[in-house]
This record gives sequence, structure tokens and C-alpha cells, in this order.
Amino acid sequence: MTVPDVPHPDVPGPSEPGPLSPDRPPVPLEPRPATPEPARPNPGGPLPDPTIPEPDPTAPPPLG
Repeated sequence: MTVPDVPHPDVPGPSEPGPLSPDRPPVPLEPRPATPEPARPNPGGPLPDPTIPEPDPTAPPPLG
């Protein structure tokens, strides 16, 4: 014997919105800014230029 697929009256179906919880009202969505936030400055200062080689501590001092 098969039971017909009858939706339960207290259970919302897939197309029906469920009841809202009374202790949690719906939160309105905040509008997102259209432009991205500007890059924040680096508090540690600028990064070293990778094209400039670091001085070799074992090299002799330059003559001059």
C-alpha cells in the first residue's frame, strides 16, 4: 500500500517561505559601495625595490 504524497499543512513547501522567527527580525541588507576601498598605506614604510641589489656585507668597502 502506498501513501499519497500529500504535503503536511504545517510544513512549508519548497515554494512557500517559512515563518519568520519572532526573536530574530529580518536584517536589511546594507548597500555595498560601488567603488572599492582605496589601498591603505603600509605602516612599515615602502617595500625595498627588488631591482636594486642589497649590499654584500662580506664585500670590501668601495674605494673612493
